[in-house]
Amino acid sequence: MDKQQILDELGQLIIDTRDHSIEWFDKYTNNPGKTDQAKQYHEFLSRCSEKQVREFREIVITLVDKTLHSLLHGLEGSDNMHLVHGDREKYEAVDIIEMSDGIGGELYTEEGWIYRFSEFKEQYR
Repeated sequence: MDKQQILDELGQLIIDTRDHSIEWFDKYTNNPGKTDQAKQYHEFLSRCSEKQVREFREIVITLVDKTLHSLLHGLEGSDNMHLVHGDREKYEAVDIIEMSDGIGGELYTEEGWIYRFSEFKEQYR
């Protein structure tokens, strides 16, 4: 695999996690769910106007994105944590963080992971 393929593999994993988090918000909005917490969230959101729900959703997406950015930035700045990609059987690995000139920035822009991989990129158009 080349450098870009490895970064994109990580990006797809990160964005799948992001999209799953956004889907949870959408489920709370549209379905009372089974748990007490899900029912509480659904009840609260059902009392909100459509505009308020849209604004809450934008806040949720922003917070998820900021959390992912902070995690990636933290990994990049750490001397003790490494994110590696490799073949365990061959004992070959490369540090993914070193492949990027700013791993947190891989999320954004028209060439970034959100734009290329996410089902929810409306805030980035």
